[in-house]
This record gives sequence, structure tokens and C-alpha cells, in this order.
Amino acid sequence: MRSFTAVPNGLVRGEGRHEHDPRPSDGAFRLYCLILSYCWEPDGVCTATQETLGERLGVSTRTVRTRLTELEDCRLIERTRGGWMKPSTICPLWLPDRKAASGQDRKPASDEEDGGDNSSTEGNAVVVPLLRERAS
Repeated sequence: MRSFTAVPNGLVRGEGRHEHDPRPSDGAFRLYCLILSYCWEPDGVCTATQETLGERLGVSTRTVRTRLTELEDCRLIERTRGGWMKPSTICPLWLPDRKAASGQDRKPASDEEDGGDNSSTEGNAVVVPLLRERAS
């Protein structure tokens, strides 16, 4: 099984979601990709804490907060503050076309058909592997 996250091509190319939206920095882009990786649950929101996001990216929680604010300014996320017994959520606003990126219309010819390159540019999404499997 491979671990990957689908990312909108426009975001990979450094385009804004809308014509006049600012573009995110490289660090904010990495955070957005990580947020997308947590959003495959049915509700489509990320409930990971700022501490968890910081640990995964190797940055401080202060840096995570700064980059979350940047992503809000770029109109890429909406945050909802949690409350008593309810987690805070981060909702990504620019999602890839998951059906096109998933390759569901395609039948693989073999288990090793991709030759080791796990990236794809089908539809309006780029599939970026987060972890590579080690050969046994």
C-alpha cells in the first residue's frame, strides 16, 4: 500500500486559488499538503493539533500558527475553533479532483507498472507520495 496526498495542480504551479489571491510561501504550501493528508475522513476536515502539525513538519507551533494565518490570507483554509469536548478544525478550500487523481477508471497492467515513480498528474491534481516503501 502506498501513502500519498492529492494536491491541486494550480497550487503546485504557484497559482492562487482566485486571480487576485496571494500565493502561499513554500512553508505554507507544505503545511497545506499536510492538512490535505489529514482530510480523507468523510467530513473532509483536519482535526490535527498545531503541535501534531508542527512535529510532522519539524517546526514550532508558533511557525504553524503563522503559516495557518498565511493560508487563511490566501483563502486556502477556514479554521473553526473548537470548544469543550470538540476539536478545532481546519477546512481546506481548494481540493483536487479526487476521482481523476485516484485513477479509478484505470486498470493496472501489473503490480510494478509504474516503475517506481509514484507521482501522477491526472485531472487537476498532482499525486505526491508522502512516504516511500522500502524494498524487503
